[in-house]
Order: sequence, then structure tokens, then C-alpha cells
Amino acid sequence: MSRLVVLGSLNAALVVSGVALPRPGQTVAGGRFTTHQGGKGGNAAVAAARALRGGPLDGRVAFVGAVGDDDFGRAAVAALRAEGIDAGAVAVATDEATGVALIVVAPDGENQIAVAAGANASLTGDGVAATVRALLAGGGVLLASLEVPADTVLAAARAARAAGATVIVNPAPADAFPPALADAADLLTPNEGELAALGGVAALLAGRPGLGLAVTMGAAGVRLVGP
Repeated sequence: MSRLVVLGSLNAALVVSGVALPRPGQTVAGGRFTTHQGGKGGNAAVAAARALRGGPLDGRVAFVGAVGDDDFGRAAVAALRAEGIDAGAVAVATDEATGVALIVVAPDGENQIAVAAGANASLTGDGVAATVRALLAGGGVLLASLEVPADTVLAAARAARAAGATVIVNPAPADAFPPALADAADLLTPNEGELAALGGVAALLAGRPGLGLAVTMGAAGVRLVGP
């Protein structure tokens, strides 16, 4: 049976909002503190599970990633399961903390973000490729992003293609994108800034007649290029 497999990061987002952004060495007081589940991978999986709810792929979203053996990790896995996502392939790294994003948001919306990858960086290519191959044995789609090691994403993409699945890659952050990943993908989904960092449409599509682009443009929508 077909399924959607999401490979990516899980982060706990710790947010202080409504304060001025601190300068180096400065402490600012006030604001409101909230915690959220995050990470590009986790966000994509939840969005997909909600979008597919009620249809033939309801309950057919699986997540591949890693968390630490800590409260943040347990909360992240519980949040995935609460959305009906199969979290059986989320590894627990006993020697790493769950990924964390520390975020300060000013009243005008400007922000500062520091991210510690933690367990997200522990995913290895061979193990993930085998997991992806097993999950997609019945066909489907791999959706991956790059807040986990790029060589792991590349190995997973190749395994998914070998299993007959479609491979969609969000090439963010763009500075971590290996060119070989474009050869293993069916569709890339950069935003305009990432597209420029990757050399533009012509550079990405050159010699890759089967590759498509879905360029996200904020309020202007999405531009589709390719087959």
C-alpha cells in the first residue's frame, strides 16, 4: 500500500516573544514564553497528515528521524502520534539531546534563532536507507529536507527511487544541498532565495530532463517548472 514517508528534523522550539532583540552581551526582560513542536521535517509531516485526513492516504504518513532520550524527544514523538503519524522509525539517540531552536521574536516580528541539531545530526545513511526502502516497498512518496545530514538524505532518496517511489526534496538550508541530490529527486521545492543560492532554474535543470521545480514565492504562490 502506498504511503508518504517524511525524512527530516524534529526540534523543540523555545520562544520568547514581544521583547526587543538583545544585542551581544545584553539581557532583555519581559515578553511571553511558549514552547512548540518544530523542525522542517516534523512540520512537513504534520501538514501532510492533516491535508490527507479523510482521504485514501489518511493514516499513511510515516516519519523517519531522531530524538534524544529526554522530555523534548518524548513530547515530539507523542505529538506526531497524536496527528496519526507512524513514528515507529523515529530513533532515540541515547548520547544526544533532542534538537532545540531558541527563538526571540520582537514586537515587529523580527526574530533571532539559534538551532542546536542534537539528535538530528545522528541519522546515518545506511540505516535510514534501509528503513525508507522497507517503508516504501508498496510504493509512495519520500519527502525530505536538509536539517539532517545531507549524505543521509541522498542515501534515502536513492533507496526510495530504487523502490519505485517519487522523491520530493526541500533543499533547505541551501548551503547543505549536494548537487547529486538533484539527480536523485523528482521534484525540488526551493523558495526564491534558495533557488538563487543553488544557481537558478537553468543550472538545476541542466542535464536533468526528469526533474521538476516547485518554487515557493510566499504570498505570490508557487511557480512550477519542468515536467
